[in-house]
Amino acid sequence: MTLADRQDYAGVNLVYDCQDVLDHCYEHPAYAEMMSRWLSGERSDSLDNVLREIWNWAAAWIACLALGCEPEDDRLVREHTEAVDSALAAIGWEVKDGKLESLLKSAA
Repeated sequence: MTLADRQDYAGVNLVYDCQDVLDHCYEHPAYAEMMSRWLSGERSDSLDNVLREIWNWAAAWIACLALGCEPEDDRLVREHTEAVDSALAAIGWEVKDGKLESLLKSAA
């Protein structure tokens, strides 16, 4: 069973702690760097989009766990992973081998 198979999945019917989602955000290789930039005063729609997509990815992951689904195999988690990757690429970053890398640095 995946998260999408659950009829009660609408985000509102799930009960899990937001702290769990925040904690899982730090599992993403890009989160600490992007949050550091935001906390240091950098503001842009693109940076906000990356942080929002990481939050959505983490929320889908935690929702899977709460429902007894396997996050690694879940379609919605994969979709959010792709959305994070796309948002990172839009600002010149990628996750490669579990580490955040600048696309500008790898192009040089």
